[in-house]
Amino acid sequence: MGIKDVRLSDDEYAFSPIEKWAEQLEIPATSLLHHASTGALKTFFIPCPNELALRYVNTSQLDLASFESEIPPALASEALLKHLYTEQSLFGIQLEPAQCAALALGQSIRATFFDHVMVRGNPWMAHFDSSADAWDREMPSGTRIASFSTVYPAFLDSDQSSRSVSGHLLSSKWNRTPEEYARTPVAHLVRPSDVLVRDVDLKAFIRSLTSYEFISDLYQDKQLVDEMPSYVSEKLQEIVFVNRVYWKGASALERTEIDARDTRAVIYLEGDFRDMCPRTSSPDGLITFASQVANPTIRRSEEHPSVTPALLALLTASKLYWSPTHVDLSRNETLPEPASVTRFLRFMGLTDGNEAASGTVVIRPNNAINYTPKHRQSSPVEPLVAEIGSRRRAAIEAVQKWQATADTDDSPSS
Repeated sequence: MGIKDVRLSDDEYAFSPIEKWAEQLEIPATSLLHHASTGALKTFFIPCPNELALRYVNTSQLDLASFESEIPPALASEALLKHLYTEQSLFGIQLEPAQCAALALGQSIRATFFDHVMVRGNPWMAHFDSSADAWDREMPSGTRIASFSTVYPAFLDSDQSSRSVSGHLLSSKWNRTPEEYARTPVAHLVRPSDVLVRDVDLKAFIRSLTSYEFISDLYQDKQLVDEMPSYVSEKLQEIVFVNRVYWKGASALERTEIDARDTRAVIYLEGDFRDMCPRTSSPDGLITFASQVANPTIRRSEEHPSVTPALLALLTASKLYWSPTHVDLSRNETLPEPASVTRFLRFMGLTDGNEAASGTVVIRPNNAINYTPKHRQSSPVEPLVAEIGSRRRAAIEAVQKWQATADTDDSPSS
């Protein structure tokens, strides 16, 4: 399938398990959970049982870790604030970033306090936040939402619990009175397979990919940031370098200077970039691809004058597939499937010839298993990085001298 084939409903109550979305999107569920942990994707779970009452709770004085257990402590009466007055049933509880981070590692969690719940409305869904009540009145600092069971279990009845071994064991295990039980929040067990995503939230996530909002930490104010994160491959970093150094001010260049800069950019890519290309690929083809991706004059864009949409697409795919914390470059089973990455890049606009396949090779880190380029097999990483930095400085100095010479030649004679 692939991301372009996903069909999404506008019904705010429509949802599917994150594992189903992962299969349709060809993005691992662990990767989606990782991006949910950064706030890029909203996820939720449906509590069971659903005979619950919701209340605002003051957690400022609580040891929150002690509530992440099957039987959490009973809250003090003064910690219980107002009820969430709702006429309809609870639809779902939104997972928080820290919870998604644990789920992304394959861990189960106990969700006791939360910041956002969704309630069935008529006709629209109602959203409740811990920062303000239903009348939009601000709640005290440290306020969270918790759920409390509205059905007292049989083991709290001493007559009933004494009639069975299981009832007696449960009564001993909980060791609290009915009044204390009423003040005990429910610690919901959530497994990765329990995570759900609404259609409208997945649609917003996909929109963030195509609008490049997803990479707002890499592309700000129409410019690429100076330092790229470690998941950006060395080859892609070389392309970013070429874009930044050789194509600065590209929107004002004339044809003769464009040709001159393109020649110098290709000469630069013939160096370290060629050495980074895997033996199973065509270095010449990848160099041509890299020079075109870095050159914003080939396909000019008023919206993105300093970069190409292809470069932004590569950065988006790099973050989407290679940044998740579960990715281990030494373990093949944690790495993204190349065919899935290629289909995603086609969805992002790399549709000419082998562009998408070339992009898949470019964004794959050099240290990934089954990939290491020939030159790296006997070379330590640190010296190579230092050598690249030295050659980049030399390239910058050469461009500066060339531009200074060009400015002198263009100046009027005295």
